[in-house]
This record gives sequence, C-alpha cells and structure tokens, in this order.
Amino acid sequence: AVAAFYDEKGAFGVAGASGDGVDVRQLLRSAMSDCGRPGELPQLILFHASPGKEEGLLAGIEAELGASVPVVGGSAADNSVSGDWQLCWDEAVSQDGIALAVLYPDCQLAFQFHSGYIPAEFSGEITACDGREVLTIDHLPAAEVYARWCGRDQPWPVGAILRETTLTPLARQVGSLDGIPYYKLSHPEAVTEQGGLRLFTDVVQGERLLLMYSSQEGLLQRSL
Repeated sequence: AVAAFYDEKGAFGVAGASGDGVDVRQLLRSAMSDCGRPGELPQLILFHASPGKEEGLLAGIEAELGASVPVVGGSAADNSVSGDWQLCWDEAVSQDGIALAVLYPDCQLAFQFHSGYIPAEFSGEITACDGREVLTIDHLPAAEVYARWCGRDQPWPVGAILRETTLTPLARQVGSLDGIPYYKLSHPEAVTEQGGLRLFTDVVQGERLLLMYSSQEGLLQRSL
C-alpha cells in the first residue's frame, strides 16, 4: 500500500530502525528533525512495528510526547501470514524493527474509528498466561476453549491460525463512551504445543476475554 500527501505548507518526517533495543524516543526526535519541526508535537504519528514489540514502543512514544498525540498504524504484515514481516522507510527495509512518521499537516485532523467487530455471547477469564500466550481460560486449555467458542468440532491444530481466525478475534473491554463499551482486539496468531493461544497483544492473568465476530463485508465497509 502506498499513501501520497501533497501539502505545500505541511511537514512530514520519517525514521526507522532494525533489531531489538530500538530507542523509539530517539527515532521520534530524528523524524521531527527530518522535517524541520524539532520539539514540536505532531498532529499524528503513523507507526508500524514487527509483532512482539508494539506495547513497549507505544509506551516509549507516550513517555516522550504524552498521551495527547494520536497514534495510528499496527503490526507489520506480510502477504501470507507466515511471519515474513516487512517494514520499509526511506533508508532501509527490514523484517524486524519499527518504522514511523510524524505528521504536521496544514489542516486540522479529525478521527473516527470502529474495528468492525461486535461481541459474541462467549467470554472467559484468563487463568494462566505468559506474555502474549494465553495458557488457560477458566482453567481449561485456551485453544480448546477458543475452538468451542468458534463452533469447531475439532481442536485447532498446533501452528499458525491467524488467517483462519480473522473474523473471530478475542478482545478485552477497556472502557466505555457514553455508556457504550469499547474493546481492545487481540487476534490469535497461533496455537502452541501446550494448547495455549499466542496473541498479537500482551495479556494479564485475571483479564476477561470476549469472542468478537464480523464478516468480510463488515470489515470492508468500515473504511467507507
């Protein structure tokens, strides 16, 4: 995908880095300097990172700029959901790292977002986990519980399941707006050898997971 901006009075800075131990705060400063806006809060940050690094890098952005700057983007992807993640910026291409852009457009930005998913009737408590792997839900193997929620007669096989579960992610309620709950999605990436589920977000024991669902048409129409 390619995005093009034409804005004679705006400014847009880009930075990226490969490997572990990336200093996202330094990357932000580099991107700001790149477009001649050092020390100035951007209106928006576009951010992509290889899976497994997102929460820590987002925490670094908030530590550097505060919570008032919106961040959009997501985990790096590939063409076949096989782990061959791709990131690129003006200086390099990488499978492991982060690429970000700071945006200072000559206009006021407005935002509206809906994930395209709604909660189903199934939910359960995380009773054991390890980082991004949910080991048990309600004291039962997480992959077994998730397969039952999805209406499967057989357990999910060990290995990658992201492609097959795109329409049925898990989620946690993180707040409400005007009395309407909103959720943080956690897409299942793989079933592990011990019957757990590896997700695309960190989780904490005691949190409650809900099954979400959508349709291909619903996901396409959310961008209209």
